[in-house]
Amino acid sequence: MLGFLFFYIFIGLITIGRKKLLVHALVSYLIAFTFEAVSIRTGFPFGMYKYVPEVINKELSLFGVPIWDSMSFIFLTFFPYQISILIYSPLIKSRKQGLITAHTKRIIHSLPVIITATFLMVMIDVIVDPLTLQGKKWFLGHLYYYPGGGSHFGVPVSNYLGWGLTGFVILFIFTRIDKYLFMNNDSTGLQKINLPYKSLYSVILYYGVLAFNLTITFVIGLYDIGMSGLITITFPTVLLITVFFKKNNLATQEEIETHRNDFPGLYDE
Repeated sequence: MLGFLFFYIFIGLITIGRKKLLVHALVSYLIAFTFEAVSIRTGFPFGMYKYVPEVINKELSLFGVPIWDSMSFIFLTFFPYQISILIYSPLIKSRKQGLITAHTKRIIHSLPVIITATFLMVMIDVIVDPLTLQGKKWFLGHLYYYPGGGSHFGVPVSNYLGWGLTGFVILFIFTRIDKYLFMNNDSTGLQKINLPYKSLYSVILYYGVLAFNLTITFVIGLYDIGMSGLITITFPTVLLITVFFKKNNLATQEEIETHRNDFPGLYDE
């Protein structure tokens, strides 16, 4: 998790800036932690699940939830959100920056972007949760269980619905804060660093999360879960391939100007 958090901070600083990154991290963690604390007591929104007593006794916990557990929602909402912006934005081929997005304020705050990002996040959990439930078979350890079991390799469908709700709420609140508090300018200027293809960094990390979990799944012999995971990632993969090979997806001059007006200094020919 620490490795993915490091890349989250790095990518966040060069794409959305430190202010928005901090707000996103706080919103993500607080909402996810609250939903988890509620769910272990009421079953909403993730379904009824319990942490193993040894985990609660050994780890630093609050309201029955290990404080580190909700941290994964920080980068697991961010990478899909950035990919969703990539999907809905026209693209620019820049000599200095390679392929970048001509995103606008209207695009990054739009409902389709939030919904698509939520779907992409749930796709991750469909792969991750069955594996973490088998944590005693690898170095993660036995962390939690579902008393009533579940239809998807021991995981109830309510868990995925809960992840969808949590991801949507996080991104909706984050984008509303961004939209109405006008936090698009970053005083550090890190967003203006001309790193090549930085719009694709979140795609790499998204598939990095998937590859990490699928590798462990196959290594410990959970082949049925692994094959199910490979099928799961087919849709987002086809979607991204379609975006890159769509002939009319390059930004017009008008779209480039709108991007420049909304985010001065991010695009340098």
